[in-house]
Amino acid sequence: MTDLEVAKEHLEAWLMADLAVSKNQSYQMGSKRYTRADAGLIAERIKYWKKEVTRLSSKRKSRIKFRSVIPRDL
Repeated sequence: MTDLEVAKEHLEAWLMADLAVSKNQSYQMGSKRYTRADAGLIAERIKYWKKEVTRLSSKRKSRIKFRSVIPRDL
């Protein structure tokens, strides 16, 4: 499993937690149970994993481009 796939999986889990909490339900991830009181934490984690997915996605697509420049005296 690549880093990007892991990041997408984490993002999906936090989005599911947010959806459950927004419906006044609790959501359990491992041994931790999240409720409406944890909505701020859930939002922070979603923001973090979105950034990671974006970073890892753009990292794959980016290529280093070199340009040569010859200084000239005009």
